[in-house]
Amino acid sequence: MRISVSPEEAEIIPVIVERSLFGRVAVFFDRDDTINDDVGHCKRPEDIKIFPGVGQAMKRLNDAGLMTIMITNQSVIGRGWLDEAGLERIHDKVRKDVLPGRIDDIFFCPHVPDGGCECRKPKIGMAFQALEKYNIDTLSSYMIGDDDRDVQFGEAIGCRSFKVSDDYTFVDAVNDILNDFSRRKG
Repeated sequence: MRISVSPEEAEIIPVIVERSLFGRVAVFFDRDDTINDDVGHCKRPEDIKIFPGVGQAMKRLNDAGLMTIMITNQSVIGRGWLDEAGLERIHDKVRKDVLPGRIDDIFFCPHVPDGGCECRKPKIGMAFQALEKYNIDTLSSYMIGDDDRDVQFGEAIGCRSFKVSDDYTFVDAVNDILNDFSRRKG
């Protein structure tokens, strides 16, 4: 069987293989409709409403030694509706509201959907940013999101992906991740 990959994917394959031997395990996750209610193009910190149980679930990931990295498309910047300082204020609120849990880092794509960038999910540009900054074993890592783009992003970098919904929440995904992680550690 022959697998075709894009030049971008071919570039990341050696990095993934090297990190699978020596890297840290991370849980990548989306923001809107994954850990908080999606108000549609959030532009104000007060619009952030974290779902029940997310903070404790995040803490359980932290306590297990898993990195927690938010990966989020934020076209509000590309549309000119918000600047990066405004987005940082929103993310400060997210970080505060997930206490006692901790978000280790946040990567975002500021571009509009048809902007032709390489970072907007499902493309893997934000994964490159995270891999450059941290030594992450993507083959042992996880992705949680509410959209097919999130799942495709996770699969493209070799993560086990979980799609949340009204019936399967972030907390449910974290339970499954911690069970899987504990099994893998032996």
